[in-house]
Amino acid sequence: MADNSSFWISGIVPADGLPLMADGFTDLVELPSQGFNTLTRATRQGKQFLLKGLKPAFATSVLYQQLLRKEFDILVSLNHGGIVQAVGWENVPDLGWCIVEEYVDGVTLRAFLDANPPRQERRKVAHELIDALRYVHTKQVVHRDLKPTNILVTVNGHNVKIIDFGLSDTDAWTILKQPAGTPDYISPEQLQSGTPDCRNDIFSLGVILRQLHAGRAYDAVARRCMRPADLRYPNLSALAADLDARLKRRRFLRTAAAVLVPVAIAALALNAYYGAREQSLVQMLSAERSRLTQQGDSLLQAQADLAARAADSTARVAASAASADGAASSAVNHWIAEGQKSVDARYLPVETYADTLSSPAHYDAGRLNALFQSANTVAPDFRQQLEAALSPAEASIVVSALYAYMSEKGKVVTSKLNHLLNYE
Repeated sequence: MADNSSFWISGIVPADGLPLMADGFTDLVELPSQGFNTLTRATRQGKQFLLKGLKPAFATSVLYQQLLRKEFDILVSLNHGGIVQAVGWENVPDLGWCIVEEYVDGVTLRAFLDANPPRQERRKVAHELIDALRYVHTKQVVHRDLKPTNILVTVNGHNVKIIDFGLSDTDAWTILKQPAGTPDYISPEQLQSGTPDCRNDIFSLGVILRQLHAGRAYDAVARRCMRPADLRYPNLSALAADLDARLKRRRFLRTAAAVLVPVAIAALALNAYYGAREQSLVQMLSAERSRLTQQGDSLLQAQADLAARAADSTARVAASAASADGAASSAVNHWIAEGQKSVDARYLPVETYADTLSSPAHYDAGRLNALFQSANTVAPDFRQQLEAALSPAEASIVVSALYAYMSEKGKVVTSKLNHLLNYE
């Protein structure tokens, strides 16, 4: 077996209690990177990895060495499908100490959004991002540099992977706690304090959710994320619960709309139908009012003529009536009273019709005419009884009085009907 001294040292630091990995990497390809880190894609045992190290200008700096080691220690403690996985901490020839990570075949969230994906894909990204970040916070880790370029979306399945924990912090570490982050995504309070707080990430998440344009519920959650720290969600669980409640309300409203919209359309159709019928009814009522007015005028004139004839008849028989004895006058008064009861009975349907008519839409001219004709005549049986009991002169007085009584009743009913039909 060859002496290990003739090869570069490769493997997990023994102090971590993890097994050594002695075989090397091949097919190294340097990837574009900003800042102080190098990114190299490499192959080992048929599998691709990402090697994250330090650029030569920073490789000898204790500060940047500690940053890289701190990132590895934090990243290796996380195990979630939405977070890039750390495989090991190795000293690679020409690269120095590196974090060995799973290689993610994907694009940054920024590039993903530039391709204008469907809203459903953007919502999927939002939910996976919230779930992954919630897991990070349960490990007492704050990312502190959450932004679209530190979020990958895989080519296969469009799954979220949070990367670059270089500025992350946790309560367990007591070094390298300076304020850090990226403009436009860093929370205001994070600029002033290096103490990690999960609400720092919640602010950054709000900015990202707003850029996703995933819908109103997501925009509302984003607005609360970007409020001052004491008004934000206290944690990702509260955020997820609020988002879920908002989405449930919107699903309920969409379901209700699916049921109510056809009903509303039917109601509009019915309104249009009845609107047309109402317009037709208004026109009909207008014509009917004119006809009824003419009919009422004719009726009133006929009643006036009837009253005049009754007066003339009364005058003609007045002399004869004056000579009649007291018993005859009493008999005439009795039959006038009885006749008025008969008229009241015959006018009762007419008055009831006028009193109960609530709307011009229910007005029935034919029915009213029939009721009037029935009420404005002396009942045949009553006339027979009258003529049998009284003399012709006395019977004429009674009939004249009854026609005058009918005229007054007719005026009352006609006034009620004219008031109703002219009300609207």
